[in-house]
Amino acid sequence: MRVSGNKHSAKAMQACLPRTMAIVIVSVLIAGQASVADDLPRKIFEVWKARHESTRSLEATFEGTRFTPANNYSHLTPGGKYVLVPKTDRQDSMRCSFALSSPSRLYFEITTTAFNPRTLRYEPNHSVMAFTKTTIENLSRYDSTGKGDWQNLICGRSNYADSGLRLDGAEAAQLLLVYRPFQFENIASFSAEAVRTMRVITEFVEVGGRNCVILRGVCPQGPGRGYKYELVVTRDPSFLPIRITVAGPHGSLAKPLSLKEFVYDNKGVLNAWHAKSWDRQGRLRYAEDATVTSLVRNRPIGKKRFKIAFPRGCPNPDRLAGFSGNRHPRNRRHRLSWILIIAGITITCIAFLVHCRRKSE
Repeated sequence: MRVSGNKHSAKAMQACLPRTMAIVIVSVLIAGQASVADDLPRKIFEVWKARHESTRSLEATFEGTRFTPANNYSHLTPGGKYVLVPKTDRQDSMRCSFALSSPSRLYFEITTTAFNPRTLRYEPNHSVMAFTKTTIENLSRYDSTGKGDWQNLICGRSNYADSGLRLDGAEAAQLLLVYRPFQFENIASFSAEAVRTMRVITEFVEVGGRNCVILRGVCPQGPGRGYKYELVVTRDPSFLPIRITVAGPHGSLAKPLSLKEFVYDNKGVLNAWHAKSWDRQGRLRYAEDATVTSLVRNRPIGKKRFKIAFPRGCPNPDRLAGFSGNRHPRNRRHRLSWILIIAGITITCIAFLVHCRRKSE
């Protein structure tokens, strides 16, 4: 009986062996795939960081259209007053020139149509911004005649930290997302640091004729903390961003706050991009389509390129610095009011304490 039992056990083991081996092999493959998937965010982060550090300079020109939907919003005039911008849909052409010399010099020039706070209407506009590590200079010219007679000069110079001016909403942000994603802590509501915390959703998917990987995550810290991201990057070693979708902390990626799509040539050079943003109610507030006409990396750029030559007749550039960002008169008066209130409360408390002390004596 014992021998027969052993024979039956041996046969059962032999019958189970193929299934056991299959389970082990599948488990190893799944574990290996999971390990590779878990390793992808780290690899993408490292490739992005290397591309950031290797882009020592960048020059590009691009053109396209910019759509601004009908919306009532106020605009701060050079005199420190708020005026209401007309409620109209806008579809305007734009031509841009961009230069970057890392780590601290940036030049951005755009010709388009913009609201003139002096004439209180939309006019052809030519604007130049020059960033350094500590300051921002800007020159904006409007053609009120429509005949190339650029007038109504608006100039400014301010400290970078005080101005509150960023490239979050500027067209050049798309270039930086591809070539120097760490240029600012938070560009267009996307933090490149968040890539390391993402998890792989789909390892292989075809997007625009390229094999891609899809990742999702939530920014754990910084200005974009709590924001949800879906990142589509090429599956080859370059890990170029193809699509970036951003949703708010309480929103859904199905109804995002912003969407950016990038198009490259067969050598991986950025050719074009499409960008949209919505408000929290899902209304389109901005749309942009741009085609890159020239792009050069790591060619020496002279310092003069990043210095604005303010023309004769332009107001003293420093005169309007107080109206930049958080430094306009209304905020100064607001702070002064709080200082007076706090001082009054402090004096009242001291007087009350002195009165109590004298009364107790």
